[in-house]
Amino acid sequence: MTMIMMMVVMVMIFVMGARNMFIPLHKFPSVNKLYIFSFFYDHVKNKIWRFYGEIQKIR
Repeated sequence: MTMIMMMVVMVMIFVMGARNMFIPLHKFPSVNKLYIFSFFYDHVKNKIWRFYGEIQKIR
């Protein structure tokens, strides 16, 4: 059950973030694109780890 919830939350975060990130992405040169992508990846990773910690606390 928790795995399914984690997958749903991950997809939701990714879709929400992707909608916000990929619209202005074409205006940036490729170097900025890489930088933005790595920043976005770290942001999502931190969110997922925080959410995972909350699940562990609840259990």
